[in-house]
Amino acid sequence: MRRILLVVVTLALATGLILGTAGSALAATGTQSSRGIFGTVQSLVMTDNATGVGTITLGDVKPATADNTSVEIQVTQNTTYHIPAVTFEPTQRRQTWQQLTPESQKLVREAKRVAILLTETGSNVAAKVMVIPAGYLSYRYHHHLGVVISVSDNGTATIAEKKGGQITVTLGEGVQLAVGQFVVVVTDSNGGTQLKAIKAYRIDKIVGRFEGYLEGSLTEADFDNVTTLIQQTQQKHIAYLHSVQELLQSENRTQAAAAVGRAIDYANARYSEALQFRAKIKDWVDKNGGWTAWQAQWGDTSGTITAVNSVGRTLTINTDNGAVTVHVPVGVRIVKDTSTGPALFAFKSLAEGDQLEKVIYYKPTSGQFQALYIRVAE
Repeated sequence: MRRILLVVVTLALATGLILGTAGSALAATGTQSSRGIFGTVQSLVMTDNATGVGTITLGDVKPATADNTSVEIQVTQNTTYHIPAVTFEPTQRRQTWQQLTPESQKLVREAKRVAILLTETGSNVAAKVMVIPAGYLSYRYHHHLGVVISVSDNGTATIAEKKGGQITVTLGEGVQLAVGQFVVVVTDSNGGTQLKAIKAYRIDKIVGRFEGYLEGSLTEADFDNVTTLIQQTQQKHIAYLHSVQELLQSENRTQAAAAVGRAIDYANARYSEALQFRAKIKDWVDKNGGWTAWQAQWGDTSGTITAVNSVGRTLTINTDNGAVTVHVPVGVRIVKDTSTGPALFAFKSLAEGDQLEKVIYYKPTSGQFQALYIRVAE
């Protein structure tokens, strides 16, 4: 239960641009025994650059050590990093070393001061590392929430923002935008006045994650918590879009206002799909003994696929606790995160060697485990 709650807390914090105070209120419910420290980076040595295993040596540590000496902190492949205004995902602003871009890894290596959350009191292993912005980092990267109102053939796009203003950005490699999309665009102003869009996150990615957390809820409280968050986010989104549209209409910018109108229609439809999906899950739980029975019959795991039976639709997965075989019924949701949001996968696309980030399954009193949700690692 605590794991699911922390997942939802992370989601609430990461969507702060959209939820405002809602994310803070939800985050206040989380507790942990970890402790945080701040310090000046004296050295950072990656003994395994591929996985991110290494050591950060800190000086001027706060809270101060007993003898005020430097402290060595171990970072592992599970340590996550956050560089404000650089590593940003609507639902995942912290990334492991392997998930960081080469440029972001360089920024971590060059960090002057960091804040570190240790895995537990008394430990010297970092669970999370945040680079404290300094110098050009404080103004180089920016996030723009708005609606795409035009895309040109020369590789630029114009985005309408909340106060009626608009920005034109050059689309970086891999960034794809279309008129009417409601997006968060990350821009890089390094090397000139022209803003370059280096990432774009669309509403599908946010709603897709919400749906995944609905499926992964272990208790009714967790389930209702995610439901409330979906409703709050929808209200914030639609209110934001209406305010942009009204400003554009007052300035007789009819084409731009029409693009925002399409974004409103799509956002409402996508959130309605999520709430309909929520109703289906609730109906299934009610028909199968309620949340108490559901909790006893629920499990999740992760690991590597070692065998695929395409006829019987089963997967054998090598997990930390040994091999697990699950049956994958037709219609089970199989997703994989991509640069453009969660992508739906077919069972036939799975193969030996694939890494599964999460498999949620139902444990009947007899017979095979039944997969309910599968997330393939990126």
